[in-house]
Amino acid sequence: AWFAVGRLAPSDTGERWTDFDVTFLEQGPLYQYVTSFHWSVVQLTLGGIEVAARTSCERIFNIVCMLMGLLFGSTLVSTLSASMVDMRMAAQDKMEKLRALRRFLRENAIDRKTARLVQ
Repeated sequence: AWFAVGRLAPSDTGERWTDFDVTFLEQGPLYQYVTSFHWSVVQLTLGGIEVAARTSCERIFNIVCMLMGLLFGSTLVSTLSASMVDMRMAAQDKMEKLRALRRFLRENAIDRKTARLVQ
């Protein structure tokens, strides 16, 4: 999509991102695809690259992609954080239940052999 924006979208500045390298359009489709894909990955990870938007249309597309990257990154972090909290709460619940079981076994004078089998 980024390549299509650079080639087909209207230019209000007379330049396009595909003009960043004089030989870019003369390169093969693999180089053009890899450069465009590299730009896409950078937008999702909020990184940097030498390819920059040069028209309003390219900038709008860039902003949308960066917002999607921000949303994706924050969703990933929040999902992982929630999972870690759930795991910690489950471990704490298990520990509390084992503590209550040990107290019950101790208070009711259950012999050690039986207590070990129960735990």
